Amino acid sequence: MAYAAATGDLFIHLAADNELRERNWLMEMAQPFLADKNIVGAFCRVECNPGDNAFLKYFNFDTDPFSAFVYWNASHPETFGQRYPVKKDTGAYVIYQFDTQYYPLVALAQGFVVRRTFPRPTDTIHDDIQPIVRMIKDGHDLAYVRTVTIGHYIFDNFAHYRRRMLRKVSESFTQANHGFHVREKALPWPRRLRQYLFVPWALTVIGPFFSALGRFFRTGHWHHFYHVPASFLLAAYILRMALEVRLLKLRKAPTGQYH
Repeated sequence: MAYAAATGDLFIHLAADNELRERNWLMEMAQPFLADKNIVGAFCRVECNPGDNAFLKYFNFDTDPFSAFVYWNASHPETFGQRYPVKKDTGAYVIYQFDTQYYPLVALAQGFVVRRTFPRPTDTIHDDIQPIVRMIKDGHDLAYVRTVTIGHYIFDNFAHYRRRMLRKVSESFTQANHGFHVREKALPWPRRLRQYLFVPWALTVIGPFFSALGRFFRTGHWHHFYHVPASFLLAAYILRMALEVRLLKLRKAPTGQYH
C-alpha cells in the first residue's frame, strides 16, 4: 500500500524502532542518488545516543550474536572494508563491490533508501534482507553513507532482549515462512556451517569472551562484555527449541518408525 501511495523518486524504509538522528539526514542520504545514476540503494550505520542504556550500546555496536557470528566482518558497515573491495569512495559515501554469494548484512527496515524503479519484490515480504540481496545479484550499486546515522531502539534492557529472543527463536522453529528460513536459502555453505557452530561456540563462553575482549580493547567500552551472556542465552534458547521440536516429532511418529 505504501509503495502504491508514494509519489517521490526515492523510498525510505523505516521500522517503528528506528529514528533519524541528524537534521540533514534526508539530504545526505539523497546525495548519492543525485551524483550517480547507477546507485539504486543507500544505507547508513546504526549509532547510539549518549543516554542509551549499556545493553543497547552493546547490541547496536554490531548486531545480534548469532548474525554477527554467521556474517562475521560482513555484519556491520564499518567492517565492510575488511571484506569487500572499494568501487568508489567520495568521503561522504562509499560503494563496495559486494560479493553476490557472501552478501553483507544490510536490513531494508533500518533507514534503507531505494529508487522507486526498484520496488520491493513481493516474495521477500517476510524478510528485509532478501531485497538487498536481489539488488546485489542484479548488479546494482549500493552506497554506504558515512555522514549520517540512524537510531535503533530495539531493547530496553537485557531482560527485554531475553524475552524477545525467546519469541524469535520459537518463531523460527515453528513458522515455515519465517525470515530466518527465507534468509537461510541464500546462504553459502560456509555460512550455513557457522549457523550450526554458533551453539557450541556460544555455550563454551570462551569464544564470546575473547570476542568481547577484542571489542573492549578497540573501543575501551565495558558494555561489550554483554556479548558473553547474550550469546550464551541465545544459544541455549536455540538448543532448547531444537530439542523440543525433535521430541515432538518423535512423539508424533507412528510406532516402529524413527525420524
